Amino acid sequence: PFMLEFRKVISASIPAVTHVDNSARPQSVNKLQNIRMHQLLSTYHAVSGVGVLCNTSLNFNGCGFINRLSDLYRFASENELDGFVFEDKLFLHPDRHNENVK
Repeated sequence: PFMLEFRKVISASIPAVTHVDNSARPQSVNKLQNIRMHQLLSTYHAVSGVGVLCNTSLNFNGCGFINRLSDLYRFASENELDGFVFEDKLFLHPDRHNENVK
């Protein structure tokens, strides 16, 4: 739960969390610790086949930290993200999201 361990990444489908040496520092969650996050990850796994999300502070070179929803929305649009979660809401880009894709 505290990113203290390194793990070998065994799937090429999660490059955002994979370091150059094929390791990652995962955080895990169970229903008792955080039921909402557990439900989000379980639902995402059911839809995508991947039960991993990348959590980042979005401090990219030249951009600084993203601290406001408006900055995150602009970043997502400029970088062609399909969507993002902010607090209790899922934001999906209408041109890049296809609800029939699983």
